[in-house]
Amino acid sequence: MEWRDSFLDLVLIPLSLLLPMAYHAWLWREVRLRPLRTAVGINAATRRLWAIGMMKVRYATVTLRMRRGAAHCL
Repeated sequence: MEWRDSFLDLVLIPLSLLLPMAYHAWLWREVRLRPLRTAVGINAATRRLWAIGMMKVRYATVTLRMRRGAAHCL
């Protein structure tokens, strides 16, 4: 009778550990294989295109300073 009282604990505790680990493994795989399907990849691509555009418009010094300032946030 006692194992029936803790049956939900036996099921839900391992499940609560397994689901976040599975999600993070899936997210890591998605970022590596298809980066433009994630917000992280889209932001990185947008920053790269923005920097290239700023370099072409002769704001190289400003772009370089902004990239250096954002580097510590990554």
